[in-house]
Amino acid sequence: MPNKPYGWVIDSGAAGQLVLAGEESGALAGGLASLEPTDLTGMSADLLLGGTGSIGEGLGGGGSRLIGPATGALVGPGLSSASKDRTTVYSGDVSLRYDFAAGGDPADWQGFSTNDPVVGPWSVSLRPGVTYKLRMAIRVSSIAGAAACRLTLDHSAAAPGTVVSSKVIPFAAANAWQIAEWVVKVPTTAGPNSLLSIQFQRGTTAATSFWVDSIRSEEVGVIYDNGTVDSATFTVDLANGTHQRITKGTVNIKVGLALSNPVSGVVYVLELHHSSPTTAGGFNMPSNFVYLNDTPLGLTNVAGHSDVLAFVYDSIAGVFYQVAEGADEPDVAVQTATGSFSITTAAAGSTQAITSVGFQPVAVIFWWNDRTSSGGPTAQAWRIGMGWAAAPNTGFCVHCLGVNAVATSDEQHRLDNANCIGSITNAQAVDGAAVLQSFDPDGFTIKINTQFTNSLVVGWLALGGSPISVKAGSFTMRSGTGTQAVQGVGFKPGWALFLTGNDAGNAPPVTRAASHFSFGGASNYDGSGTQGSGVAAIYCQDVVTSPTTRHYCVHANDLSSDCITVMGAALISQAQVTSFDSDGFTLNWSAQDTVLRTVFYLAVSGPRAKFYNMLSNVSAPSTPAELVDVTFRPKADLLWSCGDAFQTIGGANANDAKFNIGCWANAGTRQKAAVVQTCIAAQNRNFASAHVTDCTESYQPGDCYTNHSSTDTQAGLITCSDVQPRFADYSQTVADTVQAGIVTLRVGA
Repeated sequence: MPNKPYGWVIDSGAAGQLVLAGEESGALAGGLASLEPTDLTGMSADLLLGGTGSIGEGLGGGGSRLIGPATGALVGPGLSSASKDRTTVYSGDVSLRYDFAAGGDPADWQGFSTNDPVVGPWSVSLRPGVTYKLRMAIRVSSIAGAAACRLTLDHSAAAPGTVVSSKVIPFAAANAWQIAEWVVKVPTTAGPNSLLSIQFQRGTTAATSFWVDSIRSEEVGVIYDNGTVDSATFTVDLANGTHQRITKGTVNIKVGLALSNPVSGVVYVLELHHSSPTTAGGFNMPSNFVYLNDTPLGLTNVAGHSDVLAFVYDSIAGVFYQVAEGADEPDVAVQTATGSFSITTAAAGSTQAITSVGFQPVAVIFWWNDRTSSGGPTAQAWRIGMGWAAAPNTGFCVHCLGVNAVATSDEQHRLDNANCIGSITNAQAVDGAAVLQSFDPDGFTIKINTQFTNSLVVGWLALGGSPISVKAGSFTMRSGTGTQAVQGVGFKPGWALFLTGNDAGNAPPVTRAASHFSFGGASNYDGSGTQGSGVAAIYCQDVVTSPTTRHYCVHANDLSSDCITVMGAALISQAQVTSFDSDGFTLNWSAQDTVLRTVFYLAVSGPRAKFYNMLSNVSAPSTPAELVDVTFRPKADLLWSCGDAFQTIGGANANDAKFNIGCWANAGTRQKAAVVQTCIAAQNRNFASAHVTDCTESYQPGDCYTNHSSTDTQAGLITCSDVQPRFADYSQTVADTVQAGIVTLRVGA
C-alpha cells in the first residue's frame, strides 16, 4: 500500500511495524506490552501473526496483537493471521490481508490497529475539532454472513475508550473491491494523536478472508485564503488548493486574474469577496475562461457580498470551463449542525446538556427509533419517532411502537404537544418523555419529564444564525375537503414541516392503537409559492393476525405534492400548501373525512429551504446524485423516505411500513468545514412466516441515508461525500434493492 497524495497508510514501511489490537482493553494487557515489533520487511504473502493458544501466547513476532473475542479463547487458535498480499491488490503492489479463522462467535470483530515504533499505537495525528475524510479499499471473500468492516478512532491515549468515533461499513459483494469512505469530525476533547483500528466481522462461523488497501485521509473544508488584492493583475496558484478565496480591497481598479498550475478534470472553486464597494472594482477572468452558456458572469460590486465560480480545466484545449456560478451573494449567516446522543435514563427532573454544537440554536429537530447503539438491521421492536422544539420548555412529537415476532400485531402511537422526544410501551404507557429546557451558547439542554427505560439514540438537526424566525405550533384539520388558513405564526414562512398521526379527534397528548406516522413539508424558496413539497407516511394495523401495513411517499417540484397525510388501509387525509401568507399558510385538503385530527408544524423564515427528489441506486459503489443549484449554498440536507419508489400523488399506497430518515449538516459559516451525518431506518413487514410480525431497525452514524431489504439486510447506504458552495455530492456504498425515492429538504442561503 504505497503512500498516496494527501494521505497516510498503515504499512510495513522501512521499519516494518504492524500491530493487531484487541477489542477490549483487557485483551491487550499482560505479556504483550514488553514484546518487540513484528518485522514485515521483505515479506510477500507471508504469515505476519499466528498463535497456538490464547491471546499473548506464541504470537508470530513481538508487539503483534490479535483482536480476539470479547470473552473466551482466541477463535481458531493458530489459524487467524495477517499477511502482505501481492496478488490481490487494489493499487500499488501489495495489500494487507486478514484471514479470519473458522469457529467462534459470528459477531466477533477481529483486525488490526496502528502502531508506531517511537510513539506507540496512538500515532495518527488528527487535529481536534477538524473534519477528515478517511478512504480505503476493502474486500471480502464471502458475504454469506453479511460481513462488515468497522473503523474505530480512539482519540485519547490518556484515557483509552473514553473519546471514540466509529463507523460500520457492510460489504456489498464478495471478491470485489469497494471504496469505504468515512467523514468524521474529531471531537474537541481529542488528544493530539489517535489510534485507528480496522476490524472485520464475518457474520458466520466460516473462515473468511478480508483485504485492506490504499488507506488515505484528508482534511475537508479547507480554504486557501489569498488575502486582500488591490493590484491590476493577480495570479491564482491553483496548486494551493481546489477551494480558494480572494478579497477585493478599496482601490478603485478591476483585478485581472490569471490561473496557474491547473490539473485537468479537477473542480476548482473561487470565492471573490468584496470588502467595500468601488465604482470600477471587481474581477476579470482570463481570456481562456469559458463562461456558462458563453455568458460572462455579472460580478457583483457590493460590500460584504461574494461571487462564487466553479470550473474545470481541459488540458488538451488549454481552456477553463465554468460549471456553476453565483453572483451577488451575501455572506452566509445560516448555521446548522447535526449529531446524535444517547438519551439519559436518569430520573424525571434530570437534565442532559448537548454541547459542541458550535452556536446557540433557535430550533432543533429530533428523530429516533428503538436502537441504543449503532449498527445495521436488527430484529427488535419497531419504533419510529420525530419531534421538534423552537422555544424553551416546549416540544412536539409523534412516535409509534410495534412489537416484533408476535402472531397478533401489537401497534401503538402517540401525539405529544408537551415533549420533543418520547417513548411508549405496548400497553400505551409513557416509557420516557423529554422537553427542550433551554437553548445554550454551544448547544441545548433537554429535561426528562418521564424517565426512559432504555437509552435510545436520538439524532438531531439544529438551526441558528441571523436573520431567522421560527415557530412551532399545532392546529386541527378542517372537517371535509377544501381550504384551511392556519394563522398565528407571526411572520410569513419560507418553509414549513408537518408531523401528525391519527388521534381520532382526541386532543394531545394522547396514545392510540395502531401505528400512524406522517412527516412532510413544503417550501416557498423562490417567493412564487411553487417550489417543492413532499411527505412520507406509514400505517400498521393493531390486534390482527394478518395485519395491514402501508407506506406512502410522494414528492413534487411545486406545491402540488401532499405535505400532510393520514393513512389507514387507504389514504384518509391529504393536504397541500397552496400559499405561504403574512401570518401563516393556507392548506388545501384534497381528501379529508370529518375527524378533527391534530397536526404539529414547524414554520421557518430566513434560511432558504428547497425540496429535491433523489433516487437510490440498485448497484454500488455508485453515485446516486450530485444536487447542484447555482443559486443556493447548501448548509444541511434532511432526507427521508419509505424505502420504495415514489408513489403517484394521491394514488394508492404500498405494502410494508418503512420509514428512513437521515441528515448531513455543515458546521462552516461559508462553505464546507465540518460535515456530520447520521441516519436511522425502521421496517415493519407483514408477510413473514405464519404472518408473524417482522420488525427491524438500524442506526448509522456517519451516513445520511439507509434502507432495509425485504430480507431485513442493509440496503441503500448513502453518505454525503463532498459539499461545495453550490452543490453536494453523494456516494452509495451499499446497493439498494429498489430505486427508492428520497425526499430531500436542503437548508442554506
